Amino acid sequence: MSKLPPSSSCKLSLAISKWATLLGHARVLTNTQLNTYQQSTSGIHQEIAAALLVENSGQVQSIVQIALEHSIPIYPISTGNNWGYGTMLPPKEGCVIVDLSALNSIIEYDETLGLVTVEPGVTQEQLSHFLRERNAKFVTPITGSSPHCSVLANALERGFGLTPTFSHARSITALKSVLGTGEIYQSVLSGFGDGKVAKCYQYGIGPDLDSLFIQSSYGVVIEATLQLARSSDSVLVFSIDPSGNSEENLKRLIDQSRETRERLDPESFSLKISNNHYLSPVIDGEKGNSDISEETTWKLWGALYGEKEVLKAKQKHIKKQLSPYGENLRFISESKFHFLSKIGRYIPQSIAPKTKELLKSADIIFSYTRGIPCEKALEVVYSTLHTQSLSPIRNPARDGCGVLWYPAVIPYTSSDFMRIWKETLNICANQQLTPIVSSTAVSSSALLFLVMFVFDQSTEKEKAWRAFDELFQASYATGAVPYRAHSNTMSRYLTEQNKVFWQAQQKIKDALDPNNIISPGRYSIHINSHKQ
Repeated sequence: MSKLPPSSSCKLSLAISKWATLLGHARVLTNTQLNTYQQSTSGIHQEIAAALLVENSGQVQSIVQIALEHSIPIYPISTGNNWGYGTMLPPKEGCVIVDLSALNSIIEYDETLGLVTVEPGVTQEQLSHFLRERNAKFVTPITGSSPHCSVLANALERGFGLTPTFSHARSITALKSVLGTGEIYQSVLSGFGDGKVAKCYQYGIGPDLDSLFIQSSYGVVIEATLQLARSSDSVLVFSIDPSGNSEENLKRLIDQSRETRERLDPESFSLKISNNHYLSPVIDGEKGNSDISEETTWKLWGALYGEKEVLKAKQKHIKKQLSPYGENLRFISESKFHFLSKIGRYIPQSIAPKTKELLKSADIIFSYTRGIPCEKALEVVYSTLHTQSLSPIRNPARDGCGVLWYPAVIPYTSSDFMRIWKETLNICANQQLTPIVSSTAVSSSALLFLVMFVFDQSTEKEKAWRAFDELFQASYATGAVPYRAHSNTMSRYLTEQNKVFWQAQQKIKDALDPNNIISPGRYSIHINSHKQ
C-alpha cells in the first residue's frame, strides 16, 4: 500500500477489509500486486493504495458506499489501455483502482435499431466479433488504437474513429452510473415502461444530464447504450498527395477538402491528413522510417460511404475539386482491392510501389470501416522506438514504450493547421523528437490535430515532457490545447476566462460526489484551493 498518514492508513485498512469481504481476498490487490497498474507510457510514477477486481456490476454500488464511509478515493478503469493519456494512473496519489475489465457483458442488442448496451470491459474486438457472428448490418465504433480497448470508455472520453459515427460520445443514447453518493443514476426515460424508449432517444426530457458523465468524475458508469452506425452498402478509399509536396498545395488541399466534405455530406466522408512519420510505420510496419532528419511529406486519405452510384458521382466531384492541387490521386473500391490483392505479384514494376502502398493503406481503412479493429496504428510506437512487443497482444505500457498524445482541436482551415504544425516541427526539432502527426476531420469546421510524442522512457522522458509543455504553452493563445487531458495535466485547463465554467463544474461535483470520492482531480479543478 502507499505511504499514508496513520489516520488515513487506518481508514484504508478498514475499507480494504470490507472490500475483501465483498469481493473475496483474492480480488483485493495491494503492494507488489499493483505493479501492473503502475505501468505507464508517460514515464510517471504514481502511488496507488490498492486495486479492486470487480466481478459484477452489482458490486460497484457497495464499493462506492464503503469508499464513502471511510473517505477513500477510488479511480475506476475499464480495460486500462489509456495509453498516451496516463494509462491507468489516477490524477492524484493514494487512490484505490476499481478495475472494471471483468464487466464485459454485451447486455442487450437490438438488431433492428442498431442499439447495443455494453459494460465497461467490452472491447472493440469483442463487440466486433459479436456483430460479425450475427451478420449484423451495423458496425463497431473503431478507433486507431487497439482491439483490446474499451468501447464504452472511449466514448466517455470523446474518442473518435473512421466509421460513419466519427464522434463516439454522440452515439451514447442512455447510461447507468453509480454516483459518489452511492445512488444509482439512470437516464430519465428509463423510469417509464421497459426503458426501451430511453435507449433509442438520446435526450429524454428536461436537462441533458447524461452528458454530464462524459469526461467527468461524477460517477462510475457501469453500462451504456450506443447507437451503432449502419454498415455502408459500398466503401471507396482514396488518397492524394500535395503536388510537389509544396506547402502551398497542402494548404489548398486542406481548404478545398473542407469545402468538398461540406458539399458531399461530412457524415459519409471520413478524412485524415497524416505525415510520413505516421504513415510509414503504419503501412510498412518495422520498415517504417522514423529518422528525425527525414523530410516531412503529407497525404490526405480516407473513405466515402454510400451506394455505388452515389459514390461514383462523389468520386468525380472529388477528382475535380482536389486534382488541381494534388498528385497521385487514387480511389479503390472493395472489389478492386480484393482483385489487386490477389494479383499483386503481377502488377507492373512501374506502378507497383504506389499501388502496393495504396493496397496496404486500403486494407487498414476497409477493416476500420467494416468495424474490424486491428493493431496497425500501434506500429507508430514500436517502429519509431525500433522495438517489438513482448507478446502477440501489444501493450505499450507493459513493453516500456514512452508515449504522450497531444490531441488538439483546431479550426478546419489551412492557416490554423500550418500554425500548429510549424510550432510542433520547431519544438520537436529542438527536443530531437520525431514530429509524428495525424489529423482527422471531426466536423465541418474542426480538425483533430494529433501529435504523438514517442520516446525512450529511460533516456528521453524529460525532453518528451518538455516538448508537450512547450506545445501546450505555444497553443495557449489560440486555444489549440488537448481536447482530452492527460491525467497529469488536468489543472492546466484553468484560466481567468473559464473560471466560471470550473466553478459551475465544482457545484455539480459537490452535488453528485460531495466527498470527492470518485476520481478526484479528473476533469475537476477546485478554484478556491487551486488544486486539481
